[in-house]
Amino acid sequence: MKPLALTMGDPAGIGGELTLRGDTAITVGGITDAVEYGARLVANAAGCTAVGFAASTDVLVASGAALDADATDVITLAAAPDATTAGAEQTVCFAIEFPDTFESDSTLQGQVLTPVWHFDAVSLP
Repeated sequence: MKPLALTMGDPAGIGGELTLRGDTAITVGGITDAVEYGARLVANAAGCTAVGFAASTDVLVASGAALDADATDVITLAAAPDATTAGAEQTVCFAIEFPDTFESDSTLQGQVLTPVWHFDAVSLP
């Protein structure tokens, strides 16, 4: 597992809800078909470790999901308290995994993977 953190916050404005969307194009039989991911909220970037990921109960995308899977839950970003103070941050911890079932598949050797995600955002009054 390779954890990767992304921290987001509202710099000085209204709050909102974000939904993680999987945009990686899957090629059957290729590396994108083999690699899986999961996404969870953690306290901060330092908490985005294998242990921190496993301990988080705030699951956005269950582990073992295909790279084109969307989140099943939204991320809420609180509104900033005023125009000069940033709102509270949320940190998404992504865990990218290469399943053991593919370890002997030499056809994947040398293939390159670039996972792609985006967030759909809706502002809240």
